[in-house]
Amino acid sequence: MIDGQAAARPRARGIRRGAYLLPSLFTMGNMVFGFYAIICGLHGTFRRGSLFILLAAALDSVDGRIARMTGTESEFGK
Repeated sequence: MIDGQAAARPRARGIRRGAYLLPSLFTMGNMVFGFYAIICGLHGTFRRGSLFILLAAALDSVDGRIARMTGTESEFGK
């Protein structure tokens, strides 16, 4: 450990990798909730399905904001 900056570099890369993954996790949650809402609709549990649609919409609005805040937007997300 020659200076404090050399020790901080690998950690910063690890944080950046985690920040890039976070919006994708919200997108995956959005897909799971949306799929479950479809399943609920097929089974006739419309109230439960509508709840999962609302949860999916909430995650959809949050994932873009998180990506912009962390500077991890992708071409797919634009």
